[in-house]
Amino acid sequence: MKIAIRWIEERPRIYSVLGMSIVWMLLYLVPNQIDLGQRHTVPFLFGEQYIPFIGWSLVIYLSVFVQIMVGTWLVLKKDFGLATLGVAVIIAMHAIAFVTYPTCYPRAPVQFTPTWLTWLYDLLVVSDQPNNCLPSLHVSLALFASAVLYRREKILGAWFLVWGIAICVSTLTVKQHYLLDSILGAIVAATIYIAAYHQWPFMVKK
Repeated sequence: MKIAIRWIEERPRIYSVLGMSIVWMLLYLVPNQIDLGQRHTVPFLFGEQYIPFIGWSLVIYLSVFVQIMVGTWLVLKKDFGLATLGVAVIIAMHAIAFVTYPTCYPRAPVQFTPTWLTWLYDLLVVSDQPNNCLPSLHVSLALFASAVLYRREKILGAWFLVWGIAICVSTLTVKQHYLLDSILGAIVAATIYIAAYHQWPFMVKK
Protein backbone atom coordinates (compact mmCIF):
# COMPACT_ATOMS: atom_id res chain seq x y z
CA MET A 1 0.00 0.00 0.00
CA LYS A 2 2.89 2.37 0.70
CA ILE A 3 4.05 1.89 -2.90
CA ALA A 4 0.54 2.65 -4.19
CA ILE A 5 0.28 5.81 -2.09
CA ARG A 6 3.72 7.02 -3.22
CA TRP A 7 2.80 6.31 -6.86
CA ILE A 8 -0.40 8.37 -6.52
CA GLU A 9 1.35 11.28 -4.83
CA GLU A 10 4.07 11.49 -7.47
CA ARG A 11 1.62 12.01 -10.32
CA PRO A 12 -0.62 14.95 -11.28
CA ARG A 13 -3.93 14.93 -9.43
CA ILE A 14 -5.86 14.87 -12.67
CA TYR A 15 -4.66 11.29 -13.16
CA SER A 16 -6.24 10.28 -9.86
CA VAL A 17 -9.47 12.10 -10.75
CA LEU A 18 -9.69 10.32 -14.09
CA GLY A 19 -8.76 7.00 -12.52
CA MET A 20 -11.35 7.25 -9.78
CA SER A 21 -13.96 8.30 -12.34
CA ILE A 22 -13.27 5.14 -14.34
CA VAL A 23 -13.37 2.99 -11.20
CA TRP A 24 -16.69 4.60 -10.22
CA MET A 25 -18.20 4.02 -13.66
CA LEU A 26 -17.17 0.37 -13.65
CA LEU A 27 -18.07 -0.49 -10.06
CA TYR A 28 -21.16 1.69 -9.59
CA LEU A 29 -22.81 2.29 -12.96
CA VAL A 30 -22.39 -1.24 -14.29
CA PRO A 31 -24.07 -2.98 -11.30
CA ASN A 32 -26.68 -0.20 -11.35
CA GLN A 33 -27.71 -0.90 -14.94
CA ILE A 34 -27.30 -4.66 -15.41
CA ASP A 35 -29.71 -7.37 -14.33
CA LEU A 36 -28.49 -8.84 -11.05
CA GLY A 37 -31.60 -10.92 -10.53
CA GLN A 38 -33.93 -10.40 -7.61
CA ARG A 39 -33.36 -7.02 -5.99
CA HIS A 40 -34.35 -6.59 -2.37
CA THR A 41 -36.21 -3.73 -0.77
CA VAL A 42 -35.15 -2.35 2.59
CA PRO A 43 -37.47 -1.62 5.53
CA PHE A 44 -38.45 2.00 6.11
CA LEU A 45 -37.36 3.42 9.47
CA PHE A 46 -39.03 5.99 11.72
CA GLY A 47 -41.73 6.91 9.22
CA GLU A 48 -39.24 7.93 6.54
CA GLN A 49 -41.74 6.92 3.86
CA TYR A 50 -43.63 10.13 4.68
CA ILE A 51 -40.67 12.35 3.80
CA PRO A 52 -41.86 14.34 0.78
CA PHE A 53 -40.14 14.42 -2.58
CA ILE A 54 -38.39 17.81 -2.88
CA GLY A 55 -37.46 18.56 -6.47
CA TRP A 56 -34.85 21.24 -5.89
CA SER A 57 -32.91 18.96 -3.54
CA LEU A 58 -31.86 17.10 -6.68
CA VAL A 59 -29.26 19.83 -7.16
CA ILE A 60 -27.81 19.04 -3.72
CA TYR A 61 -27.91 15.30 -4.40
CA LEU A 62 -25.93 15.66 -7.64
CA SER A 63 -23.52 18.16 -6.08
CA VAL A 64 -21.65 15.24 -4.49
CA PHE A 65 -19.61 15.06 -7.69
CA VAL A 66 -18.70 18.73 -7.36
CA GLN A 67 -17.82 18.20 -3.71
CA ILE A 68 -15.47 15.33 -4.51
CA MET A 69 -13.80 17.25 -7.34
CA VAL A 70 -13.32 20.38 -5.22
CA GLY A 71 -12.11 18.31 -2.30
CA THR A 72 -9.58 16.60 -4.57
CA TRP A 73 -7.92 19.92 -5.32
CA LEU A 74 -8.14 21.28 -1.76
CA VAL A 75 -6.81 18.31 0.19
CA LEU A 76 -3.21 18.78 1.27
CA LYS A 77 -0.50 16.90 -0.60
CA LYS A 78 0.45 14.95 2.52
CA ASP A 79 -3.09 13.50 2.66
CA PHE A 80 -3.77 13.10 -1.04
CA GLY A 81 -2.40 9.61 -1.65
CA LEU A 82 -4.09 8.06 1.35
CA ALA A 83 -7.34 9.91 0.68
CA THR A 84 -7.41 8.66 -2.92
CA LEU A 85 -6.76 5.11 -1.74
CA GLY A 86 -9.56 5.50 0.80
CA VAL A 87 -12.00 6.56 -1.92
CA ALA A 88 -11.01 3.53 -4.01
CA VAL A 89 -11.58 1.20 -1.05
CA ILE A 90 -14.97 2.78 -0.34
CA ILE A 91 -16.10 2.33 -3.95
CA ALA A 92 -14.85 -1.28 -3.98
CA MET A 93 -16.65 -2.10 -0.70
CA HIS A 94 -19.90 -0.69 -2.03
CA ALA A 95 -19.54 -2.60 -5.30
CA ILE A 96 -19.20 -5.86 -3.39
CA ALA A 97 -22.37 -5.03 -1.42
CA PHE A 98 -24.27 -4.03 -4.57
CA VAL A 99 -23.45 -7.33 -6.31
CA THR A 100 -23.81 -9.70 -3.36
CA TYR A 101 -27.03 -8.15 -2.01
CA PRO A 102 -28.74 -6.19 -4.81
CA THR A 103 -31.27 -3.65 -3.55
CA CYS A 104 -33.71 -1.21 -5.07
CA TYR A 105 -35.87 1.70 -3.94
CA PRO A 106 -39.57 1.75 -4.94
CA ARG A 107 -39.32 5.12 -6.62
CA ALA A 108 -42.76 6.37 -7.63
CA PRO A 109 -43.23 8.60 -10.70
CA VAL A 110 -43.21 12.30 -9.86
CA GLN A 111 -44.71 15.24 -11.67
CA PHE A 112 -42.75 18.45 -12.14
CA THR A 113 -44.14 21.81 -12.98
CA PRO A 114 -42.17 22.38 -16.20
CA THR A 115 -38.88 23.85 -15.05
CA TRP A 116 -35.18 23.40 -15.74
CA LEU A 117 -35.23 20.69 -13.07
CA THR A 118 -37.31 18.43 -15.29
CA TRP A 119 -34.49 17.52 -17.67
CA LEU A 120 -32.12 17.05 -14.73
CA TYR A 121 -34.51 14.61 -13.09
CA ASP A 122 -35.04 12.79 -16.39
CA LEU A 123 -31.28 12.40 -16.68
CA LEU A 124 -31.16 10.95 -13.17
CA VAL A 125 -33.94 8.48 -13.95
CA VAL A 126 -32.14 7.23 -17.05
CA SER A 127 -28.56 7.17 -15.76
CA ASP A 128 -29.01 6.30 -12.08
CA GLN A 129 -31.67 3.71 -11.49
CA PRO A 130 -32.90 3.45 -7.87
CA ASN A 131 -30.65 0.43 -7.41
CA ASN A 132 -27.32 0.10 -5.58
CA CYS A 133 -29.04 1.44 -2.49
CA LEU A 134 -27.41 -0.32 0.42
CA PRO A 135 -25.17 1.30 1.58
CA SER A 136 -25.32 4.79 0.08
CA LEU A 137 -22.17 5.60 -1.90
CA HIS A 138 -23.25 9.26 -2.00
CA VAL A 139 -23.19 9.43 1.78
CA SER A 140 -19.91 7.54 2.16
CA LEU A 141 -18.01 9.70 -0.32
CA ALA A 142 -19.47 12.99 0.92
CA LEU A 143 -18.66 12.30 4.58
CA PHE A 144 -15.24 10.78 3.90
CA ALA A 145 -14.21 13.81 1.85
CA SER A 146 -15.43 16.13 4.62
CA ALA A 147 -13.53 14.20 7.30
CA VAL A 148 -10.27 14.25 5.32
CA LEU A 149 -10.46 18.02 4.87
CA TYR A 150 -11.52 18.63 8.48
CA ARG A 151 -8.46 16.72 9.67
CA ARG A 152 -6.14 19.53 8.54
CA GLU A 153 -8.39 22.53 7.89
CA LYS A 154 -11.08 22.84 10.55
CA ILE A 155 -13.06 25.76 9.09
CA LEU A 156 -12.98 24.46 5.52
CA GLY A 157 -13.74 20.96 6.75
CA ALA A 158 -16.72 22.20 8.76
CA TRP A 159 -18.21 23.81 5.65
CA PHE A 160 -17.67 20.60 3.73
CA LEU A 161 -19.29 18.65 6.56
CA VAL A 162 -22.41 20.84 6.34
CA TRP A 163 -22.42 20.24 2.59
CA GLY A 164 -21.99 16.51 3.17
CA ILE A 165 -24.89 16.37 5.64
CA ALA A 166 -27.08 18.21 3.13
CA ILE A 167 -26.18 15.55 0.55
CA CYS A 168 -27.10 12.84 3.05
CA VAL A 169 -30.54 14.40 3.58
CA SER A 170 -31.04 14.83 -0.16
CA THR A 171 -30.70 11.08 -0.72
CA LEU A 172 -34.03 10.81 1.12
CA THR A 173 -35.77 13.79 -0.43
CA VAL A 174 -35.05 12.73 -4.02
CA LYS A 175 -36.25 9.21 -3.18
CA GLN A 176 -33.05 7.44 -4.17
CA HIS A 177 -32.20 5.87 -0.82
CA TYR A 178 -33.59 4.50 2.39
CA LEU A 179 -32.58 5.95 5.73
CA LEU A 180 -30.78 2.69 6.51
CA ASP A 181 -28.68 3.20 3.36
CA SER A 182 -27.50 6.56 4.66
CA ILE A 183 -26.74 5.20 8.13
CA LEU A 184 -24.64 2.36 6.73
CA GLY A 185 -22.99 4.72 4.25
CA ALA A 186 -21.90 6.92 7.17
CA ILE A 187 -20.57 3.86 9.01
CA VAL A 188 -18.51 2.85 5.95
CA ALA A 189 -17.07 6.39 5.68
CA ALA A 190 -16.15 6.44 9.37
CA THR A 191 -14.63 2.95 9.22
CA ILE A 192 -12.38 3.72 6.24
CA TYR A 193 -11.38 7.10 7.69
CA ILE A 194 -10.42 5.57 11.04
CA ALA A 195 -8.58 2.70 9.34
CA ALA A 196 -6.70 5.05 7.02
CA TYR A 197 -5.63 7.66 9.53
CA HIS A 198 -5.42 5.70 12.76
CA GLN A 199 -4.87 2.02 11.97
CA TRP A 200 -2.43 2.68 9.11
CA PRO A 201 -0.31 5.45 10.68
CA PHE A 202 2.87 4.15 9.05
CA MET A 203 1.42 5.16 5.68
CA VAL A 204 0.53 8.72 6.65
CA LYS A 205 3.14 11.39 6.02
CA LYS A 206 3.07 13.80 8.95
